[in-house]
Amino acid sequence: MFSKILQKKKGFTLVEMIIYVAIAAIILLVIFNMVLVIARSNKEFRASRNIQNAAITSIERMTRDIQDAASVSTAQSTLGSHPGSLYMSVENSAGSTYTIEYVLTNGRIHVLQDGTDIGPITPSNVEVSNLVFYVGSTGLGQMVRFEVTIDTSLGTVSKSENFYMTTVVRGSY
Repeated sequence: MFSKILQKKKGFTLVEMIIYVAIAAIILLVIFNMVLVIARSNKEFRASRNIQNAAITSIERMTRDIQDAASVSTAQSTLGSHPGSLYMSVENSAGSTYTIEYVLTNGRIHVLQDGTDIGPITPSNVEVSNLVFYVGSTGLGQMVRFEVTIDTSLGTVSKSENFYMTTVVRGSY
């Protein structure tokens, strides 16, 4: 009889099981919320990266072409309003002249060389919602200021950033 009293009971009581299930549910809920936060942060990071990459490539290309231009035609450009366009004459190293124009088509900045569309300089995973050019004078020559707003969406995450750049037309002085 004494051995029966010292014997331990094996298993869980109903109260213990309810407590363990509740603790497990709370832990799973916390983990699930952390996964959702990490996934949203990843989408926000990718959206920002898409915008930054598009801005770097497009602004660098436009800046380089503006600096290399001989002159900017204010008559053929659309200045001070959206969607803007910029029309420039460029002289290459051989001395021949050609034109470059930047236009906004279907939310992407396109380059036209001698009137022929050579393609977009912004990728398809972003949209340009604002493109405005301004042409002024530095006293020595022409200067071009432009504004670009780039937008992107990844699922429920939407981002938009504005970029501004001013550069001198080197060939105009």
